[in-house]
Amino acid sequence: MENKTGKYFKYAIGEIILVVIGILIALQINNWNEVKKERKYEHYILTEIGNNLSADKAQIQEILTQRQKTQKSIKRMRNYLKTQEIDKDTFAYDLGQLFTFERYFPIRTAYEVSKSKGLPISNPELRTQIANYYEYEQYKVQSSIKDIENVFLNEFQVAYENYLANSEYGVKVAFTKYPNPEMNKWVLNELISFRQNNFVTTEKIQIFKNLSKSLLNEVNNELQKFENK
Repeated sequence: MENKTGKYFKYAIGEIILVVIGILIALQINNWNEVKKERKYEHYILTEIGNNLSADKAQIQEILTQRQKTQKSIKRMRNYLKTQEIDKDTFAYDLGQLFTFERYFPIRTAYEVSKSKGLPISNPELRTQIANYYEYEQYKVQSSIKDIENVFLNEFQVAYENYLANSEYGVKVAFTKYPNPEMNKWVLNELISFRQNNFVTTEKIQIFKNLSKSLLNEVNNELQKFENK
């Protein structure tokens, strides 16, 4: 009886050990599956953030290109408005550039989706960079672009009231009267203050563009790690 009891006891212990091992294996498999799901979702989120960053960078480039056109037009007007030789078509084009603004609409769909799930990005440094870009840098450059538009439109509304018939967006303006020495003098005086504001804003846009490009590279590098595993 003692021998049988000992055998039964050993058998029971063995059964318990097998059950525990089975549970541990099942838990490990479940953990592997969860990790696999998390990595798959992280890959998806990083891919979508990369797509959003590419679209964001393209939009910023359009704005930057327009600001650079405006700078060139300002430079030309400051030169020829001091002379008597002013070509009407050139002046109409340059004023058209001055009155053209590309607005910035931040693209943040993928980030908002990922943020609602706790921003599941395993690389802590990249996670911080992404959060900083969307929570701070985007708003900062958007505010800068909007500020210069508001200041400009408030100060230059008089142009539409007194000197211009209409404006063909991004192309040229039409004058109510030409030539108009009074208008020339007014534009020249206002350009002095606006030129610096435009220059500073253009610099900020360029910095943001470089930041967007750098972050996109970091995201692509992280995605490359998925391909190598």
